[in-house]
Amino acid sequence: MPTPSPHPLQVHVLGALPLRNMSRVWGYLNSFELPVWIRPYGFRLYAYMFGCNLDEIEPSDLTHYASLGDFFYRKLKAGVRPVDNSVLVSRLPCISVAPHHPATRSVQQMVQFSTSEP
Repeated sequence: MPTPSPHPLQVHVLGALPLRNMSRVWGYLNSFELPVWIRPYGFRLYAYMFGCNLDEIEPSDLTHYASLGDFFYRKLKAGVRPVDNSVLVSRLPCISVAPHHPATRSVQQMVQFSTSEP
């Protein structure tokens, strides 16, 4: 089933957003050090909104994460998300290329990865 095209108004609104400035503000907010007393409440709210499992994090004490960025890049407990070694899991680097765009055709010809095991 083909993906429906976005409405022209959606394209206009998204194109008018100051995405670079929004990204900078979000980056600043991620690095902002939160007061210790609010950290557990804020991180639980974030975990609830985005479906994070707080039973998987190491350390489990939410006051150890100084900022939202620290919480976002948290470590997980050993073995909670094992990586399967089956053939379906690729060990190659991932790249994203839009093959239908003319500007990416030369990039596709330049970038090649070896599929042999290291």
